[in-house]
Amino acid sequence: MRVPAENLIGAEGRGLKIALTTLNDGRLSIPNGSVGTAKLCLEISRQWSAERVQWGKPIGKHEAIAHKIADMAATIFAMESIANLATEMTTRGGYDIRLEAAA
Repeated sequence: MRVPAENLIGAEGRGLKIALTTLNDGRLSIPNGSVGTAKLCLEISRQWSAERVQWGKPIGKHEAIAHKIADMAATIFAMESIANLATEMTTRGGYDIRLEAAA
């Protein structure tokens, strides 16, 4: 496709590199948003498990629910850790973050 010189973004022949770099940056915004949403869901779950009573005690005190909430918290911690790692690698520069951004 012919593109006038004044409409080029970056140097000629470097479009794919620019597109892939932009893709990596975009891959960081989605996980960070997802971590925030997951944290809010966890907080709502914890509040609900403290309020909802079944068999005479809050459901959060039942072992099965406590394990589910703990699994949620551990998963969110892992999500946040990889998102922070990839974001920090981008901020520092000089790293190939394709794998971390995709994770």
